[in-house]
Amino acid sequence: MTTTLSFSTSVPRSVDADAVVIGVIKGQDGPVLAPGAADLDEALGGGLAATLATLGATGQAEEVTRLPASAPVTAPVIAAVGLGPAGAGDTDAAAGGPPGPETLRRAAGAAVRTLAAASRT
Repeated sequence: MTTTLSFSTSVPRSVDADAVVIGVIKGQDGPVLAPGAADLDEALGGGLAATLATLGATGQAEEVTRLPASAPVTAPVIAAVGLGPAGAGDTDAAAGGPPGPETLRRAAGAAVRTLAAASRT
């Protein structure tokens, strides 16, 4: 089995893939969708963060929550991976900036490990 990781500028709802991975930030009142997840949230009726919270997602760094996607999303699975609190880790904490490269690398690794393990089950 070979795992292929691709980056795309296409809208997430129309990506031809086994799974779409989105980032989730740990907010004070629960998970908050990271930039880039708005298209999926809109496609699924605007309740993606609430659904993730119901499933127990918190946005804690490297936490992965899988959920089935539905039309119009073409990928069958959405994997939401935690990026930790805004301004934590290798971000520009003073500005509450976006997650830095190390946080994103770790999050991608956690998502790939979780998705690869699920495909072997």
